[in-house]
Amino acid sequence: MKAGGADGASADSVVMAAAVYVCGGVSSKSRRARTSAELTRKRHLRRRFAEKTRKKRGREDISGDVRLHEIGPFCTCAIICPRLCLYGWQDVIKRVWRCNERGDDVSIKNNIFMIHSWEESQTYLQMIRLLKKGSSKISDYSVPPWKAVEGSDTVIKESINSRISTATAVVVLNTPKLHKRPMSNYEMEVAVAMGKRIVVLQPHKNFWQPIPAILDDHLYRVAPWRSDVLGQAIRGEYPQDGRVFDIAEETERRAVVKTICLAGSIISIALIIKSATAFKKLAKDLEKEGVKLDFTKTGAKVLKFAAGGALVASTLAAILTRDTEAASSAAIAGGLVGAAFGGYRVYRAALNGTSHLRILSITPS
Repeated sequence: MKAGGADGASADSVVMAAAVYVCGGVSSKSRRARTSAELTRKRHLRRRFAEKTRKKRGREDISGDVRLHEIGPFCTCAIICPRLCLYGWQDVIKRVWRCNERGDDVSIKNNIFMIHSWEESQTYLQMIRLLKKGSSKISDYSVPPWKAVEGSDTVIKESINSRISTATAVVVLNTPKLHKRPMSNYEMEVAVAMGKRIVVLQPHKNFWQPIPAILDDHLYRVAPWRSDVLGQAIRGEYPQDGRVFDIAEETERRAVVKTICLAGSIISIALIIKSATAFKKLAKDLEKEGVKLDFTKTGAKVLKFAAGGALVASTLAAILTRDTEAASSAAIAGGLVGAAFGGYRVYRAALNGTSHLRILSITPS
């Protein structure tokens, strides 16, 4: 994969090549004077532009003096060969002005590796284009579907290790099912092991999307869907992020626990209603035969089953999810399941006319 955004030869090499090209003609003394005046005027305009930009944005790193190391060799060659100014000076000025306008430091290169699901390849491509539009000093070492690495698992992992080691920052394009993709998990593990600057890019209009567990306590910054904020995070211009985000795996477990609790509660309520109706009918039939049921002791036994079910369910939910809301839902569902089971036991004991289960008291009238 070619490194995106590379300028090829250095500024000095371009200067020397241009000098060789233009040295065929030496200008007259008058043309040299006009070129010198033009050079002074453009240098003055460039410094004015840099000063205006610095005051507007409050950035001390985009003053005109920062760019002199790039233009200096060009100016020297231009004095010797004025034709160079006619053909190449404007391109250099435009390039430096674009860097000043964006606030780039032309001497710093940012290599990124973006971890993403191949199902979100268009989203990845959109953000890469926005990043390169905002900064010319971005090189992408990611592996999108159209640049997939071919070979065995060992070859693929070696290539990924090399790309991540080259990257100055690792961007994680966070999506709901990213942690279920084995290769994405491997890429995140490698980035964490290498101690890379990890930036999580959240989906559009979903800033609080849960993050994978492997990234917990290893994040540098969580960025919204904005290329300017992501660019600053890649360059390390923000402090360490102290915000707390949910863990994707725990969020999924909570959703599963709540679904099970809801289904168990509905089924338990239906069984409780059925058992209560059958128990009342049985009580009326026994009363006709001269047998009176003690509902106080029967209700106490049912409540014991309900309490036991609530305790067991809430404990399991707390261990699995570490969430009080999920534990509360599980406690309610467990209580209903215990009550349904206890009611069924009471009904069966009364129906069989036995008391060996110790949950029913039948007293002859």
